[in-house]
Amino acid sequence: MGERAEPFITQLILDGILQVDDGGTILSGSEAFELISRGPAVCDPESRLAVLSRNALEYAANLGTTASTVLSTRLYMFNRVPVSERWRRTLADSGAAEAYLGAGDRDTARTLNAGWRRLPAEGAGEVWMAWQSLRATRPRNAALTYKLYVSPACGELRAGFSALVRTVARSAAFHFKVGRNVYGLLRPDKMVAYFWDFADLQSAGAVLLEKLEGCPAQGVPFTSEIGGEGLISWGVDPPVASQSVPWLERESWRSRICNLLGTALAVGKTPRFAMERLRVEGIDPDTWAPNSLLTWGTSAGA
Repeated sequence: MGERAEPFITQLILDGILQVDDGGTILSGSEAFELISRGPAVCDPESRLAVLSRNALEYAANLGTTASTVLSTRLYMFNRVPVSERWRRTLADSGAAEAYLGAGDRDTARTLNAGWRRLPAEGAGEVWMAWQSLRATRPRNAALTYKLYVSPACGELRAGFSALVRTVARSAAFHFKVGRNVYGLLRPDKMVAYFWDFADLQSAGAVLLEKLEGCPAQGVPFTSEIGGEGLISWGVDPPVASQSVPWLERESWRSRICNLLGTALAVGKTPRFAMERLRVEGIDPDTWAPNSLLTWGTSAGA
């Protein structure tokens, strides 16, 4: 297994599948954590999203539950804006949401009509408005899907959407989606663009940072920050498993991370154990970026 051997064995021990003998005491799972942990110490978070993600873990660890599904759900929903009466009136339905975003503005509509196909609501899901590029084609060697998150504060949704549309129109993005109702637009990961190549994502991220300079951010936990105090970040969707059963939905970057963290918190009870369990999956819990040992596929070049 080469360089994957040690983290793979570590993973099996932390998950309670293998045990280790510590001077006659048999240990596994969280009890073996201190004995086998040889990775770098978890650093104090530096970026705003790293702080936000650490806060989410601390919050979940103090919920007083060991139900992994509850923990993963709470982690995934962390930093959503509450649905107040004001937002419920402002974003009363999909039409009101589109108006608030400025989707029907002349320049925005012209850009969308020129190079994008609006997906039907049933195809995009109840929470999303989604568009597919009419020009982008999937490269033969594309193994992973790179996701660019745009997370303006809720009062800046129109500016964020306008900048996203203008940016993806001149980029290699093949798909993007935006929340289509009050629940979709108050979540932190409210605007997402998809790329086949990480360099293309980086270029689009730099353009968005320039267009949205000074825009306050909401911030998407468990994504890797590009800039803007959490305004622009990225992740990598896991590849479709060839042996997965067809009725299971494909996990996203954040759902996979939150599921792993929720399970680890249920077992190990502490944020540190959960972060180190994630590290052996090939994800840096200090930056929330994949590294060369990512078990989901090829490294994203972080």
